Amino acid sequence: MNWIRIIALLLIFYSCSEPEAEVGKRAIARVFDVFLYEEDLEGIVPDGVLPKDSIDLTAGFVDDWIKTQLLIKKAEMNLSAEQKDVEQRLREYRENLLIFKYRDKLIKQKLDTVILEHQIGEYYNKSSSGFKLGMNVVKAIFVKIPSSSSAKFRIRHWYMKADKASIAKLQEYCENNNGEYQDNNGDWMSFSELLKKIPTRISSQGKLLRTKRFFELDDSTDNYFVNILEYKLKNDISPLVFVRGNIKEILLKKRRKALIDSVENALFNNAFKNKNFEIFGNETNK
Repeated sequence: MNWIRIIALLLIFYSCSEPEAEVGKRAIARVFDVFLYEEDLEGIVPDGVLPKDSIDLTAGFVDDWIKTQLLIKKAEMNLSAEQKDVEQRLREYRENLLIFKYRDKLIKQKLDTVILEHQIGEYYNKSSSGFKLGMNVVKAIFVKIPSSSSAKFRIRHWYMKADKASIAKLQEYCENNNGEYQDNNGDWMSFSELLKKIPTRISSQGKLLRTKRFFELDDSTDNYFVNILEYKLKNDISPLVFVRGNIKEILLKKRRKALIDSVENALFNNAFKNKNFEIFGNETNK
């Protein structure tokens, strides 16, 4: 059954006399006692659209409007009074939306979003036990040199010693001899990411980290040297570098809440002072 037949049947069943459109307005369509007027079509067709496309756009809009009105009518017929009572929910939605928009504007205008490093550090020192690692991490020195290099003995000495002078020599050698040096600037790095640089498969990262500090490998083209300076295992307390972003967001959320609470409390106190609201207790009825 198409929409035209549905309209016809519903109109016959629910209406004995045809409703009239508002005086002075040109009606385009009607569903029961609801009219679509010419003025409702303003803005439907963009400027510059060809006449044929304009007709198609208008016809499509009218069809959609009719279907919507029919569904609304059908819903009103089939839903209980309680189910149809959406006024309260609409009012609550409007109020919540207004409050959200006001708070959002307030935050954009007044919230200080600059989080300093010492503030992040202070929060981490107080709450570090709550930040757990989701992976194994290391502080390590990684060196890769071509297999043809004649400096393997010196590389082995430098990467194991790992003092300032040795690291400088490693960096200089790799830079001048098509090698690669990485120490993540002395900070923590994901052990899995480091292992991607090495031609080997590790069945147990934890066992390797607990039992081996230095390891060397090679393939057909290169030699690899790794010195694990420090390590932390999954579920240990996370180093700051991995939770800095989380802490910054936590501190921003705290600031947002403090700002909103401050404004709302000031609004409440000012309204109370000016007697803009009252709370009626039982004593008023005595």
